[in-house]
Amino acid sequence: MNTYHKKLNSKYVVRLIYFTTTKKEILVLIEHAYYGDLYKNIQAICKINIEDILKFYFQYLKALEYIHSQGFVHRDIKPENILINKKFKPLLADFGTSNSFNLIRNTFCGTYEYMAPEVYLGLPQNYKLDIWSSGILLFEMLHGYTPFKNMQLNQIKIQITEKKIKFAAHVNESIKNFILSMLLFDAEQRPSCKELISNNIFSKFNNQDLQE
Repeated sequence: MNTYHKKLNSKYVVRLIYFTTTKKEILVLIEHAYYGDLYKNIQAICKINIEDILKFYFQYLKALEYIHSQGFVHRDIKPENILINKKFKPLLADFGTSNSFNLIRNTFCGTYEYMAPEVYLGLPQNYKLDIWSSGILLFEMLHGYTPFKNMQLNQIKIQITEKKIKFAAHVNESIKNFILSMLLFDAEQRPSCKELISNNIFSKFNNQDLQE
């Protein structure tokens, strides 16, 4: 996947400069992420104003839309795999578990708290599993924790099927509905990245992003 990664060209995808393998190691050189990853910054991010959170998330969606347009699925969206550059913009990273649309298999892959239900239930998988993970991502950016924090897999299944996701008081209805649209059990009913980006909650950022 590193060979494929090197061909990607988006300002919101971390640039792969060089990689090589030995019998014992895989050596990878990527562009510098000044602020590290989103996981290390999540507690600070959830305390900033919602407009800035949405702008960061909008830029992340641009990265995900790009890789989907190139015909492959990331498969491990989580804060640790989103780096942050010196301008505090996201850089989608770590394509080690990614695969092309036509090669994706129904394998158990990802991180429990971010894993779409079709993954752990052994159902057919497609790019919509990234959409589920993206819904969890925005929830965590707004709260500082995932909706399934410290839960075992069987507990997560119950939360999902019974739709017991609880939002903090500061999250308005538009954003709640936006997140819940990504967390639909039926993957085919989840929106695409293009549909997410065109949502009204991002109306302030569309033209601005194109000019950056």
